[in-house]
Amino acid sequence: MKKWISLILAASCAVSIFAAVGCEQKTEEKPQEYVSALPVISDFESLDEVYARMSFKNRFGKVSLNEDKKYVTSGDRSLRLEVHGDYVPNSTPTLMQVNFTGLERENIPYVDLSCLESVQMDLFNETGAEQTLELALVIDGVTTDYQKVTAKAGENKLLTAEYDVKGLSVGSDMTKAEALVIKFPKAETMEANANLFYLDNLRFTFLDAPPAPIEVVLDENEFCSFDKAYQKYVVQAGGVGPTEGCQPILSINTDLQYCKDYTGRSLKAVLPRGTAPINDGWPYFTFIDKLMDQFDFVSLTEQNADFVFDVYNEGGAYNFGLEAWSDINGLKSGYSFTAKNGWTEVRVSMQEFLGVTKNEQMLAANVTQIVISYGKFDAPDKAFYFDNFRFEFSGKNN
Repeated sequence: MKKWISLILAASCAVSIFAAVGCEQKTEEKPQEYVSALPVISDFESLDEVYARMSFKNRFGKVSLNEDKKYVTSGDRSLRLEVHGDYVPNSTPTLMQVNFTGLERENIPYVDLSCLESVQMDLFNETGAEQTLELALVIDGVTTDYQKVTAKAGENKLLTAEYDVKGLSVGSDMTKAEALVIKFPKAETMEANANLFYLDNLRFTFLDAPPAPIEVVLDENEFCSFDKAYQKYVVQAGGVGPTEGCQPILSINTDLQYCKDYTGRSLKAVLPRGTAPINDGWPYFTFIDKLMDQFDFVSLTEQNADFVFDVYNEGGAYNFGLEAWSDINGLKSGYSFTAKNGWTEVRVSMQEFLGVTKNEQMLAANVTQIVISYGKFDAPDKAFYFDNFRFEFSGKNN
């Protein structure tokens, strides 16, 4: 296992946004229909509104207003989307991004989604076949997991992506929502017609009140076992450099075949085929700062603890980086490890990890993320299962 100091700089995400109705704005004086109303994100009544609030990425296609009432559910117009893309499989997806910040309301630069229930839309799918869209939120610079929704051919009223705001609140400040991102399926070939959609009445639904927060509870010496319900929210996908479309897809696995010692749960990480340029960009997943707050890394280093976890690999040996980052002082340190076929135990001495150099000692006092990264690859998707992240102490019964 080779030690290294990471020189990778974390990519920053700058997005613009407008403000919307949040749950704290609801009062008992409001009529009941207000509580159950669907606060509109956009009715798509003018192109000025569309281009002020929205961006269309990765050779998206043609965007225009529609006045044919057949494809309008609210107001006088809807948005006509002729989705092309780049016609290349496994490349960057065609994205529509609806920005929230930038148009401040009452001096609040974010949308408060602490009561979010769902995102809804009316969609006319004119491709002639069932299509899958994916929706994600950008919360305080971090993109949530994508929620898939299936649109049948023709009219789809109240097409809904539901969100577990209680779980999302574990790792995200839901009062700082920045954007909604929608992946549309792109045309398969240049010769094929564009995928045609009409979109109207894009909106949020809200709960009556924010749910009670989830308490982060850990067993003795546990870092993250993935056996607790909240732990699906303490990992987030990301990337340094050009990684759009190939960041890891994370989910909780319940198949005991892929759980260490055939018990509990594990984290399934699907690593998609890399997007161009293959030799540039480092996808990763990270454990969030709220989990980091539970540990005294200086004490763990002084006690000479080991940071240990298990990873299952169905394929050939593959190399990863294990890194500690500080968003406070910008320091980074890490190791490389190899996941061999079957189960591999990864063991890193905290003293070597965070206790040798002066910079590492400064990092130990300010760790905000533990990151597992890897290089992009031009090959079919790979799946790995991570389990039982823990601390072990020499001479103790762990």
